[in-house]
Amino acid sequence: MADENIVFSETNVGGPGVSVTNSQQATPAQLVALAKTIWEKVKRSGVAAEDDSGNDALLASLQEEFKDFNISFPLILRWMVQMRKFNARALEKYLMKHSTTKMDTREAFLRLQAEYLVLLYREEHRHPDENFIKRYRQSLVEQLVEEDSTFTTMQKQVEVDLAAQEQVVDADRRMRLYKFLLAQKVGREVAKPLSEN
Repeated sequence: MADENIVFSETNVGGPGVSVTNSQQATPAQLVALAKTIWEKVKRSGVAAEDDSGNDALLASLQEEFKDFNISFPLILRWMVQMRKFNARALEKYLMKHSTTKMDTREAFLRLQAEYLVLLYREEHRHPDENFIKRYRQSLVEQLVEEDSTFTTMQKQVEVDLAAQEQVVDADRRMRLYKFLLAQKVGREVAKPLSEN
């Protein structure tokens, strides 16, 4: 199974030590190796777990450096930095689940993201209460859906604001052009009588 390529996203998953010949495929072993590399960078970063602004900067830096991983697995990267939690076995299990899950909606994607956190919890707590796991999973999904909804609403508002601003700039540009052309026309008309004399 380790040699089999599994499609995990529509993006190239790459980075230090990962060689993927097809830009849309990576093996689970390659992804786990990449995640371990990222985890080592988090641990060696020198940023304290309690340093919110430092962690924000670290997360932004890692998101930029490992863009493709972040696009495919944003919650895993975020959890490494913000919660200082990572487990390779949980990630391996998650990748197997990821490869067989149909993600035809945004909510399905968010549900799958939450599943990594459930698997991580299971790795940390060897015999968890299954009722707690159900509540934990549901809570995570609700939180992720709410965050996504808030982000989507904010994004739409920004798009509306940018469109309105673009209209103002366009109207201003048209007015300036109109005034310029009018001034040119007046200048030509004033110059005509002088040259006719």
